[in-house]
This record gives sequence, C-alpha cells and structure tokens, in this order.
Amino acid sequence: MTTIAYRDGIMAGDSRAYSGDKHPIGHKQKIFALPGGRLVGVSSSVVGAPNHFITWLCSLDPKIFLASAVADQEHLVQALVVEPNGDAFYWNDGRTFTGPIQADYYAIGSGQQTALAALTLGKSAAEAIELAILLDPWTGGDVRTLEHPK
Repeated sequence: MTTIAYRDGIMAGDSRAYSGDKHPIGHKQKIFALPGGRLVGVSSSVVGAPNHFITWLCSLDPKIFLASAVADQEHLVQALVVEPNGDAFYWNDGRTFTGPIQADYYAIGSGQQTALAALTLGKSAAEAIELAILLDPWTGGDVRTLEHPK
C-alpha cells in the first residue's frame, strides 16, 4: 500500500514499490499533478492498479465514473483528488467520487491513521508521511511532494 497526505496546497506520499506481497522492489510515483492543476494520490494493494486508475482518470471527467477498463479494478484503489481551489474528492471501493469534501487536511492509505495524527498536531503533509514511514510497515522509501500551481 502507501500513505498519501494533503495540507495547505501540498500533497505528499511515500515511494516504496511492492511486488504484490511484503517484498519491496524499488520506488515509484504515487502522487500526480494532472492537467488543470489537480493533485492526485493513489493507493492500492494490487500491482499496477494505481497506474491504471490514473490513466482512466486522465481520460474522463474525474467526478463521474463511466464504464471503462478500470471498472473491474475500481474496488482495488483508494484515491484522493484535490482541485486547485481546495475541493477534495475521495474514491474508495466505489463507482463514484465523494465530495467535494472540505477539511484542513486529508490522509489515505495504509498509514492513514498515523498521518492524520501528525496532521492533527499541525505537521505538514511531508512530515506526516515521514512519521508514517517510521510506523507503518507498508509505507516506505523517500517522501515525494507536489504543490498546486500558484
């Protein structure tokens, strides 16, 4: 899995890549800046599902699920999409996004509770991921960040 956190226009995520079990196989990108300034963080325990989800998301309206090649994998992906204006949309085991949801910060993934605790204590998105890397066995590698264009 992974951990993704968002606060103050910055999305952060870990970079550990897995081979489908507990064995890390390197590093990968888990947060993405899409056309139009959206920031997206994707988590899944299924190898390749996040990349497939991002490909689908880039090709469609991000707020509406339509039948597509990702239809048989949508329940395998947890995602957070944050628009440049701060509106956030959450995807978890469904066919549509929730939202817009409004909060000062968000976290998803296997280290969600750890990241939320750090964010609640006023830590940045990157600091929340650093703590998740220390405490969540499925979160690791280096911390990567993306910022909304100003």
